[in-house]
Amino acid sequence: MSKIKNIISFTLPGLVLGFLVARCGTIFPEHSSHPPGTEEAASADNVWTCSMHPQFQFPEQTPCPICGMELIPIDPFAEGLGDRQIGVSAEAAALAEIQTVKVERREVNRELRLMGKLAWDESNLSSLTAWTGGRIDRMHITTTGEKVISGQAMVDIWSPELNSAQQELLEAEATAKRMANAPNDSLRRTAEATLEAGRYKLEQLGMDPDAITKLLAGGSPANHITLRAASTGVVVERLAAEGEWVTKGQPLFRLANSQALWVLLEAHESELAWLELGQSVSLRAEAIPGKTYIGTIIFIAPVLDPLSRTVEVRVSVSEQESVLKPGMFVRAVVNAPYNSADGNIPLTIPVTAPLQTGKRAVVYLKVPDQDRLIFEGREIVLGVRAGDRYVVLEGLEEGDEVVVNGAFKIDSALQIQAKPSMMSLGGTVPGEDLAVPDSLREQLGQAIGLYLDLRIALANDDFDLASPLASSFVAALDSIDSSVLTRETLERWEPLVARIRNGAAQMAAAGEIEELRVGFNRTSEGLIQTIDLFGYIREGGPLKIFFCPMAFNDVGAEWLQVKERLANPYFGASMLRCGEMRRELSADKKQKGTEENN
Repeated sequence: MSKIKNIISFTLPGLVLGFLVARCGTIFPEHSSHPPGTEEAASADNVWTCSMHPQFQFPEQTPCPICGMELIPIDPFAEGLGDRQIGVSAEAAALAEIQTVKVERREVNRELRLMGKLAWDESNLSSLTAWTGGRIDRMHITTTGEKVISGQAMVDIWSPELNSAQQELLEAEATAKRMANAPNDSLRRTAEATLEAGRYKLEQLGMDPDAITKLLAGGSPANHITLRAASTGVVVERLAAEGEWVTKGQPLFRLANSQALWVLLEAHESELAWLELGQSVSLRAEAIPGKTYIGTIIFIAPVLDPLSRTVEVRVSVSEQESVLKPGMFVRAVVNAPYNSADGNIPLTIPVTAPLQTGKRAVVYLKVPDQDRLIFEGREIVLGVRAGDRYVVLEGLEEGDEVVVNGAFKIDSALQIQAKPSMMSLGGTVPGEDLAVPDSLREQLGQAIGLYLDLRIALANDDFDLASPLASSFVAALDSIDSSVLTRETLERWEPLVARIRNGAAQMAAAGEIEELRVGFNRTSEGLIQTIDLFGYIREGGPLKIFFCPMAFNDVGAEWLQVKERLANPYFGASMLRCGEMRRELSADKKQKGTEENN
């Protein structure tokens, strides 16, 4: 058995700490060409302990009195570290694939993708009403959906009031003619005013001014009033029928402007920070592929729908060809810049930097100006997500160097030392602030079942069984229906599942068992984080996290199983019982049944 070193104690005097600075950040490469721990073993000042039973410390390297494992040296520099700090050698950083980038201020935009449907623009709706009471003798427009133009005849109404008003006008005209040469100006002006009042009355009843002129020129009184469309549009509702008696002011038709439409979008509450009045929106209708329309946000509802947790966003769009139809489904894209409350360019970090459990976020920073690599955990407050970056509201400063790859392994090492870590900063219930349907948790539970079978095959060194199980696990993972998640929850789900999928793909493509175990480790890391955040539902007892400090050249690795008696999938029969149980994963009380044989 090779000599063991603690993941947090790779102290190699004489080791050159080289750094490869790339555009994506700092990568810590491997350097050592000799077995780690040689120099430590030669030192007479080392204190030795057991990675499984750290309560024992000895001045010499002797077997552990409990498990018989070889002891490892205690890092002599660990005494100067804070509660949330951990020292890592360059070799350990390379094995853990630790990568860092600097916190920077950056203008960020977010591409919001929303769904909605078209509706009539309510500000361009109009009604055609009866201007006088009477009987509808003819409907020129008989069905809804018909297009009409301004001035087009819509309906003919016979009205007793029309007949009496015409007689009054003719009598007023005769009186005005008799008084035209009257010596009394007052009588003449009164007669003229009565004539104008009669003309105005007929106009208010809906009689066409030209028809009134013809009537005064000696024409016959009209029997009907023809009501005409006041504007061009589409009939969206017919409210009367031929032969029906109507009263003054009664609506007969409702019209809409076919070239002015609204798009009613649904935005989740997490997206409201990116939306504002006047923003331009790119629109595509599923029924009209290849055509893009541009609209403008004109209204954001002040009230949240308590069931869907969405807010209505109203977009105005003008369409001259009248191809768009109300009721069509529309996909909208809003390219929204982030505007910070203080007007400054926001601090941002990559989405892979924070470890999130419930409402908390933890990042690990590289401590500057040290003679070796030291990382420190820090709780931060995240703002909105903008593509592949998070806005940081509190906890970091520009120029801080955060871990973007390997943070989970650093956190695991802190847990081994019983130092504050992501999971020890106040527990949370999985999915407590996320909308996670039971259907997704059940599908995740089915994938977990295959994972557990795969773990057993690896513990038994059975590559022939493990390989097809890896392919089945990939299929189960791909079959999980994430469309049931809200947009906010999906943003948490996708990066975690991508990490699991990458490890699972490596397992499925592996040509030998050691390569498959590497993929199993990556899968386990992502799966543990996913369960912590989303929970799970499956038959069997609760899942437990186990840890082997010797896996992968003493970097250490975790895995999941149900039974308390561990069976190490990374070493199989060679060190089947190497490891320890670290904690039990909460499933939000969703697991069922009793403990299984996995």
